[in-house]
Amino acid sequence: MAETTHKSKRGWIPVVIVILLLAVIGTGAWYYFFRSPEKEEHVENIIPHINVANIEITDIDGEHIKFLIKASIANTFPVNLSTKRIQYQVYIDTAMIAESSYEQPLEVKSSDSIAFDIPMEASLKRMIGIFKEFKKQHTDSADYKIIAQVYVNIPVAGEQKFDVNIVKRFPAILLPELKLADTDFKKLGFKESGIDMSFIIENPNRFPIKLKDGNVKVKLDESIDLDAKIEDIDIAANNRQTVPVHFDLKTNKLGKAIWKLVFNKKNTHFNVVFTAMLNTETDILRNTKLLITANGTVDEALKAIKESK
Repeated sequence: MAETTHKSKRGWIPVVIVILLLAVIGTGAWYYFFRSPEKEEHVENIIPHINVANIEITDIDGEHIKFLIKASIANTFPVNLSTKRIQYQVYIDTAMIAESSYEQPLEVKSSDSIAFDIPMEASLKRMIGIFKEFKKQHTDSADYKIIAQVYVNIPVAGEQKFDVNIVKRFPAILLPELKLADTDFKKLGFKESGIDMSFIIENPNRFPIKLKDGNVKVKLDESIDLDAKIEDIDIAANNRQTVPVHFDLKTNKLGKAIWKLVFNKKNTHFNVVFTAMLNTETDILRNTKLLITANGTVDEALKAIKESK
């Protein structure tokens, strides 16, 4: 029995030695990278590298612009790494447009990299201010900057924060504009009615745009709902296109609506919602869901048409 116990203790010796060696190596690595006088140089060599391949605008609605940052993270550390979170701030030139965090954990093997997408949302109102400045300054491109703090779990050393600064040059984006160009209330009666409207869609960008799957919805004074599809549109750079739209009109509220349209234009309100898929030659606007709205009174719209002519 004593001999068996003695052999069992000897069997543990290699295991203990391995554990001690790993501890020494881990402690040495921890000191080498995080406590030695040359730690900045060492950390720079093994810091997880984040690269941004592209930034895509996926949705433009009445309140927000949604982006998708297509990124990758490379692990040059000699062991596998896992991220806990990535906090980031996004700037266009010097204006911060978004601040958020990516909370999904990422596992990256040693000497490997993985791709991931970061969804981001910015205020449309704030972005419009930036777009107006682009237009005023005749800017054709801008710096899209991402400042990130990457929190990584490192064996022995524990959680470490790495700061990342990425700058990409992308085209300056300007939003298409929608204006009412003309309208004709024809055949207004109780049996058959139709409204012809023309809209001007302006492309203020220095590159052509394509609009497909277009739809126009018009609400007149909460009494009439108009809905029509439009054909695909190609608009050259810094150009505009007039798009005619015919709405068939049949409603049991027609009598009241006709009276307002003909005799009470000042108090007849309208709301226009134009939706389409936006495509361009630049990757930042590809398969972007576009929503443009306009509202006012019928009288204001007709006066604006006359002034534009």
